[in-house]
Amino acid sequence: ATVIRADSTEIRTNNLPVVEGANAIAVAPDKQHAVVYVNYSLPSASSRSGNFQRLTVIRLSEAGDEAVNLRVGFRPSDVAFSEDGATGFVVTENGVSILDFAEIDDSGEVVPRTVELGYTPDEIPSDVSLTRDGRYALARLEHASLVNLVDLQSGEIRALDLVSGEIVDRDADGDSNSDSVGDADAGADQPPVPDVVTDIDLAPNGEFAVAVLRGQ
Repeated sequence: ATVIRADSTEIRTNNLPVVEGANAIAVAPDKQHAVVYVNYSLPSASSRSGNFQRLTVIRLSEAGDEAVNLRVGFRPSDVAFSEDGATGFVVTENGVSILDFAEIDDSGEVVPRTVELGYTPDEIPSDVSLTRDGRYALARLEHASLVNLVDLQSGEIRALDLVSGEIVDRDADGDSNSDSVGDADAGADQPPVPDVVTDIDLAPNGEFAVAVLRGQ
């Protein structure tokens, strides 16, 4: 990765080693850190792009930029930051890895804490949003009416069915407690296909979210 600094008289560059196959970069709002990673969802990623669990954190400083590689959750797809820029949040297939930049600056290659989003290994969230204060993550799956609200501090997960408006209990495997259709019901009329959440967005202040359901 090349850090470029320019003023009215000159352009200065600094080259830093980053993870192999890196194709995405995110810069913290305080401009003190940048995260360079392999975003597997982009067309520029491939099975030979490198390690999908490692990324590079760059500390940006006029006194000298520094890069450190970290291991996070599997296949990062997005990076967000707290409003003050002190914390980074890496959205992965199995959760949200939390980057404490002060700890990284002091200790180098630390192991970030990863908070699970409440899904099974076969369930990959298609949409994860984070509040600007870094307190909550809101996640949804394709073809489902449930959204999971995750407290990133405590790890508590609450699953809300947006069709019924009810909190849904999920068992240890992440499955919702619902009745399935067995062989004995094969000849009976099947229930209608449930409505599903096709998009969800957080308000800029993080106080509420708006979801779209096909039938509502």
